Amino acid sequence: MTARVIDYPTLAQAILDFSHRADIANFQDYMIQFAELKIYRDIFSQNMGDGVQWMETPFSATIDGTTGFIAVPAGYLAIKALQVTDGSGDIFDLIYADPQWMYTNYPVRQPSGLPAYIAREGTNFIFGPFPDSAYAVQGTIYSQGAPLTASNPTTWMTANCPDLLLAACMVEVQPFLRDGNAMQSWSAIYQAKLTGLLDIDKAERFAPGNMTIGVE
Repeated sequence: MTARVIDYPTLAQAILDFSHRADIANFQDYMIQFAELKIYRDIFSQNMGDGVQWMETPFSATIDGTTGFIAVPAGYLAIKALQVTDGSGDIFDLIYADPQWMYTNYPVRQPSGLPAYIAREGTNFIFGPFPDSAYAVQGTIYSQGAPLTASNPTTWMTANCPDLLLAACMVEVQPFLRDGNAMQSWSAIYQAKLTGLLDIDKAERFAPGNMTIGVE
C-alpha cells in the first residue's frame, strides 16, 4: 500500500512513522487539534489578515428587526466580503469596522437607516447606522470547519495541504519528544509548506485578467 496522508487514520499513522514512538498514539488527538489551530492562526498572521480560499463559506442572514443584530455563526473566523440589500433590492458593500469605532461614530443605537458598516461584538454582528429594517445580508466569510477526528476523517486540510498538516503535527509532537533539533527542522519545513499554500492562494486572488486591446 502506498503511504499517503489523505485522512485522519493515515495522518495518525504518519505521525507515528515520523516520530518513531508508538506511545504517541495515546496523545495524537491533542497534537492534531493544536496543529489545526496553529495553521488557522498562522494563515491570518502571514496572509495580510485574510484566510485562504478553502476556508471560504457562503453567508446569508437577516438582521433582527428589534435588536439590530445578526448572530455570529459557528466556526466564524473573519469576514471576506458582505453586502446588504435595501428595500428596493439594491445591493451595497458593508465596510468592516471595530466595535469601538462603531459606537463612537454611531452612538444612537436606534433605527436610523440602511447600514454601511459591520462589526463583530462578542457573539453578534452589529451595524452602523443602526438598521431601521430587517435587511438581508449576504456574502462570504472565512470559517473554521469541523476539526479532524476519527468521526470526521477528512477536512479541507487533508484534501488540499496534507503536507502542511503533517508538518504542523510534527512541530506539536516535538515538545513531547523533547528534541530541539527536530523542532527546528520541522518548524522550517512547516514554514516552507505554509508559504507555499499562501503563494498558491495569492496567485489566484491576484492573478491579472486577460489583457484586452480595444479597436478604435
